[in-house]
Amino acid sequence: AHLHAMGHRDVGIVRSDVSVRNFELRDAAFHEAAGKLGLKVEERDIFTVDSTFAGAYHNMKGHLRARKR
Repeated sequence: AHLHAMGHRDVGIVRSDVSVRNFELRDAAFHEAAGKLGLKVEERDIFTVDSTFAGAYHNMKGHLRARKR
């Protein structure tokens, strides 16, 4: 809601593919909030990374290198 209020319309989420209840709740809350705000979440806006700090850092660097914007 804060990002939306600041004018952002392209938002995404960084998530893990590890099946942990907390991660699943975060993902569900993000999609619910985006829907309530009328934001369309594209597959390109969802970044799946490892659940460890080092792994997530490495994975996210790869995601950022691969993106055009």
